[in-house]
Amino acid sequence: VSAADWHRAGLLLFRAGLPIRAGACVGEALQRAPASRRYRHDLAVIRYAEQRVEEARGLIAELVASPDASLEERANFVAIWTRATAPADLERTLVQAEVVLAREPANLRVLDSTAIVLGKLGRRTAALSYAERAVAADPRSASALYTLARLLDEEQQPAVALAAIQLRPTLLQQDPRLLRL
Repeated sequence: VSAADWHRAGLLLFRAGLPIRAGACVGEALQRAPASRRYRHDLAVIRYAEQRVEEARGLIAELVASPDASLEERANFVAIWTRATAPADLERTLVQAEVVLAREPANLRVLDSTAIVLGKLGRRTAALSYAERAVAADPRSASALYTLARLLDEEQQPAVALAAIQLRPTLLQQDPRLLRL
């Protein structure tokens, strides 16, 4: 069985909701073809889905450390590193977000992640601005709405947060965090 076959099998398993099995297959593909950026990238995404965050961070960080890192790699770096808490790690995340947003200014995932990172860094005004941009980029995104509403609530603006949620009542069914908020 070739590395490409292992990779394909892993992607099929991942799409089927079986990240642990997918990780084993893509891991095997990477063992057989250690220079493959695609396999390394996909394994990082799968490891993150498996909650193996440190391993995912290491894999994706290797990719974005090279000058030929793709926008997809950088965007996934941002998504994976958004959970970081150390200021230096959050700043690294913002650097990658800026690169992606310079080329894809309406990238919903990166806008939303940037809002979260800026909020963690205490840059509240900028965080709210990015959260608003994320909601504008996709008004049907429950996740983006949650980030905006949470940031507003943290800024002691619960009425504004509630008003933002009430503008999109159908999203309450998509994300239980909105109901809790």
